Amino acid sequence: MVAHNMINYTDPLQFGFQKDLSCSSALFVLSQTVDYFVQHGSNVFMAALDARRVDRVNHVKLFEKLIERGFPGGIVKVLMDWYGKTFSCVMWGDCLSYSVCVRSGIRQGSILSPMLFNI
Repeated sequence: MVAHNMINYTDPLQFGFQKDLSCSSALFVLSQTVDYFVQHGSNVFMAALDARRVDRVNHVKLFEKLIERGFPGGIVKVLMDWYGKTFSCVMWGDCLSYSVCVRSGIRQGSILSPMLFNI
């Protein structure tokens, strides 16, 4: 798939990163679907994927994948700069820890987050 086709791609059945949809919405649809098939005498087999671990996405591997998939170098450089300036620290009471560079994870709430996570 060419990069420009993936920029705004989200599946219409996706619940994450969609306005007015949540985990509760997904669970409701799941329970209604299972109930329907069970009430009509079918067996139901399911598998689940826990994709909540967006903090495990390695930045270097992500950028390599973007380049492999033909993303424009300028966009990859902007993302590298953006993600390369991500730091975290811990506050406990009035004390603040040293800053640590964050080398993995997708920024929550970004419009690019679903696409970057899927890559």
